[in-house]
Amino acid sequence: MATPLLRCARWPPPAAAGRASRRLWPALQGSLTVALPLPPCVGTAGGVGGFRPAASAAAAPLHSRFAATPGGGGAAADHDPRERIVVVGTGWAALRFLRDIDAARYAVTVVSPRDHMLFTPLLTSTCTGTIEHRSAIEPVRQLVADRGFGFVQASAVGVRLRGDGGRGGGVGAAVGGGTETLGHGGAVADGHGTGGASGSGGGGGGDSDGGTTATVPPADAAPHTLQCRVTGGLSGLPRDLAPTVAAAPEFDVPFDALVMAVGAVPDTFGLPGVTEHAFFLKEVADARRIRNRLQDLFAAASLPHTTPAERRRLLTFVVVGGGPTGVEFAAELSDFLSDDVTRNYRGLADAVSVLLYEAGDSLLSSFEAGLAAYATRRLRRGRVDVRLAARVQAVGDGWVRVAEGPATDGRGGHVTVPCGMVVWSTGVGRRDIIKALGAAGWPLGARGGGLAVNDKFQVLLSDAVLSGTAPNGGSVGAGAEVVAGRAAGGGTSSPAVPSPSAGPGLPVFALGDCAAISVPGVAPLPPLAQVAEQSGAALAVRLNTATPAGVGGGWAGTSAWAPFAFHNKGMLAYLGGRTGVSSVAVPVKGTIDLAGAAAWATWRLAYLSKLSSWRNRVQVPLDWVKTAMLGRDVSRF
Repeated sequence: MATPLLRCARWPPPAAAGRASRRLWPALQGSLTVALPLPPCVGTAGGVGGFRPAASAAAAPLHSRFAATPGGGGAAADHDPRERIVVVGTGWAALRFLRDIDAARYAVTVVSPRDHMLFTPLLTSTCTGTIEHRSAIEPVRQLVADRGFGFVQASAVGVRLRGDGGRGGGVGAAVGGGTETLGHGGAVADGHGTGGASGSGGGGGGDSDGGTTATVPPADAAPHTLQCRVTGGLSGLPRDLAPTVAAAPEFDVPFDALVMAVGAVPDTFGLPGVTEHAFFLKEVADARRIRNRLQDLFAAASLPHTTPAERRRLLTFVVVGGGPTGVEFAAELSDFLSDDVTRNYRGLADAVSVLLYEAGDSLLSSFEAGLAAYATRRLRRGRVDVRLAARVQAVGDGWVRVAEGPATDGRGGHVTVPCGMVVWSTGVGRRDIIKALGAAGWPLGARGGGLAVNDKFQVLLSDAVLSGTAPNGGSVGAGAEVVAGRAAGGGTSSPAVPSPSAGPGLPVFALGDCAAISVPGVAPLPPLAQVAEQSGAALAVRLNTATPAGVGGGWAGTSAWAPFAFHNKGMLAYLGGRTGVSSVAVPVKGTIDLAGAAAWATWRLAYLSKLSSWRNRVQVPLDWVKTAMLGRDVSRF
């Protein structure tokens, strides 16, 4: 006789209970879970005597909300009256949006090749083993399941909008051919296509299979679709094991509102060799590669036949970028040298060099000048050779070319530095999906910025893009650089980029590092985690109170939304040796600046409090204690 778990359903659901009851509901729900034997004639799919199976309390599977056909449109599979929101990405902005959006009003689907949120302030600590990699990530599937949302592990490669309100026209942007991920990678072919009056559209050119062909969904489906492709480990499954995935890796996800929150990648500034030879620090996989490379370099330097010159080259580490990420990585290397290299690699400490190159006149330019100067002095005391006004020219296999001092004419003043590893942590660049959308006519911010948005995070889409009448079917080359409604470089007004705030706008939004506010008189927002988190919360609040204008018809009253206002809560940076700098905003008192051990304690307490799961709130302090008492794990795995 089966003994399924049954959960009492007589308690008022959270939506019908008060605030206190909603807080107690998960605990009460768990305490009322009992095991009762059921006779074979009673099924486990329906309720019995006021009870219902625990499985029935779960959200409907994703395929019940949309039917995805590879390379084609997604047709609505049920009659869920809720507006459908697709969130692309699992970063700071996306996670906060998912926590705050009204699940009773919106059916939300998350699309990302990454099934976790990365706690970026702790990423540098994983490179040297101060904490373990899993301590810096927060699983997303648990949050998605708890809120009744759907999750699709795939990369977004294009967006098809039907600007005629669902009658078949529109414009699409697609990344054709090959494999595209939202992480840092190689070149990706861009594509675009337009849908005609018949409701069909052509895909963009690809580099292997002739491109992606996307079909506009029928009129009774959601009016817009996100084009997705299975990537990463899923794309490598054996064909016999997953024939559907292998045969049809591309599919569409329909939406009524789209939230782009894909973040950004490091900007290489087009310098030769950076993509091929430098190590980036943006994802957990990047940190793992850096950690393995560190261990390989020390192992090679420990071999008995390694010459002193070769040993010095192997153990020269170059960090490019004097922002918080570059400074904190250099600080972690400094701690690793003083705490673990002297213990585990005897005789190698004197051969190690850490070079930190910054093109500007000071480190941590966003901090107060006194704190930035303290950071420079502290790093130098920790055996980090800080080089200011140093511009990297090229990166090769085992070397980096740098121009130091006043700008040169390109014919002299350069020095080539042999090194074992170059870590690149400067600039903010566009991900491949943002580049593809720009190629299809979506407006982009200046100087490598993301999608151009207004101060309500609505993407400033032009009428030509919405109707599919943009030149070349919506493609404008490498992307239209738009700042405050003006074409970059041309100096003339761009009538094709109106502000959606003038009336009910198309519900396409961008948050975080992939968004660039392009409004006259509004300063661009810095690429910070707190900016992304606050923007995700602000958009969720606005959508929760918005007035729907019909499924797929946008929202009325967006012009009345209050402009987003960023509240800077402060800045923190770790400098090694249990020291740091912090500038914390305190109500009434203003900003409090700290340096040294007090700033280090503030750094740890602040980030510990920001961890969103109790698993990590326990795991991270345990990692810190383990490292302090037993040292870092230097084994290669």
